[in-house]
Amino acid sequence: MSIATDLSNLFLPSNCVVCGRLPKPLCDQCLDSLSLEPRDVWRDELRGQSIGVYRDRLATVINAFKERGLRSIGTLLGKEIAKRLIRPDAQLLVAAPSVMRRGFVPAEVITRAVVDHWDIPVSRLRIKPGGQDQSQLQRSDRMVNLVNRMWSPLPLIGKRVLLVDDVVTTGATLTEMARAVAVAGGEPIGFITVAETIPKIHTKS
Repeated sequence: MSIATDLSNLFLPSNCVVCGRLPKPLCDQCLDSLSLEPRDVWRDELRGQSIGVYRDRLATVINAFKERGLRSIGTLLGKEIAKRLIRPDAQLLVAAPSVMRRGFVPAEVITRAVVDHWDIPVSRLRIKPGGQDQSQLQRSDRMVNLVNRMWSPLPLIGKRVLLVDDVVTTGATLTEMARAVAVAGGEPIGFITVAETIPKIHTKS
């Protein structure tokens, strides 16, 4: 933790979103209980890595970060990504833009924390107005909601680009990010996320 974070916890204590204990939004014991570890993830032709599965306590933690604006949790999760995954051979990191108005972009919070450890420059994608919040859509609708809506304000010619998001579900967001990077001249080499959502068909015995 940084000195600023430690002081914030001291003077502005928060209850842990999992167990309710003070003074941090995610206490050390509950962070350890998430059992985070690298896992390979494929979505169509895109290969990536996550450090957990979007369920149980990890889902609670991610939802608190995104819906309650607890950015310190996003920073902590980004640090866990950087600590647990091998630094990639990438020249740029690109965070997923958000279609929701939260006052912050979750993937950017995570990316900034990753950058602190990996020291890789960051570039941004923009998203055209319109469309709906991905989390409120059915799987088939997610696949078309973002098509051709992202773009890069800067040329990415010849750059090896790693995509960053908080959770990968259908992969629609990451697929559109990869398209936008390629259109700008970059080479999308894969992605990293905090968690992967396992399709229900894969969870049945």
